[in-house]
Amino acid sequence: MPSATPDWQGSSALQRPMWCEVPKSMRAFEEIDIHNMTKTQAQTAIDALLRKNRGEMCRLTVIHGFHGGTVLRDFVRSHYRKHPQVKRVEIGLNQGETTLIIREL
Repeated sequence: MPSATPDWQGSSALQRPMWCEVPKSMRAFEEIDIHNMTKTQAQTAIDALLRKNRGEMCRLTVIHGFHGGTVLRDFVRSHYRKHPQVKRVEIGLNQGETTLIIREL
């Protein structure tokens, strides 16, 4: 009877298929945590990610937190709404995250 799991999961002798691992430089979805940063530090970190984007990134999820105050949240949502690389800003159900849409999938 064939096993329900692929061979590469149960055997250390077999290598994981290449399609399972995506190099970090080719990820379409990135995430950055800006907790405990000032507005200037957060802007520098986010801008650095946007600058090194070479068209691979589709969306950037910014984790800014919510219970410690809304300064970072308000900054990210207002500043990046007007940013030339950001098509739109998505506000989800989690009030501690904001997603910046860089390009459509």
